[in-house]
Amino acid sequence: MTNAFSECEGVLRSIVHYSLWLITVALAVLDIFAARHLLLAAHVALRLGKWTYGLVDKVGLVIIALACIILVFLAEDWYRRLANAGWGILLKRFAVVTAGQVVLGLLGWYLV
Repeated sequence: MTNAFSECEGVLRSIVHYSLWLITVALAVLDIFAARHLLLAAHVALRLGKWTYGLVDKVGLVIIALACIILVFLAEDWYRRLANAGWGILLKRFAVVTAGQVVLGLLGWYLV
């Protein structure tokens, strides 16, 4: 009976940590668009010239996308390890990561 309970708890932890991870992935995709919007608006505001617009767009998008991919990989590792440590620690880490993503998203869409 105890073994079955521990297996169910392990499955529940996996479901929860991958669910939190999927939320992080979805926010990362939205953050890519928001950060790109912010970057291009900053380029226009600084009046760097029309010829550098494409360069800033492409190079900036690659850097932003790589940063989001790294965040997604790190978040999966954090959530998997912290799911075994306890729910409180897992939810605190999720709250910190999500808060950062939401702030970036809001800056990208509403600041400009």
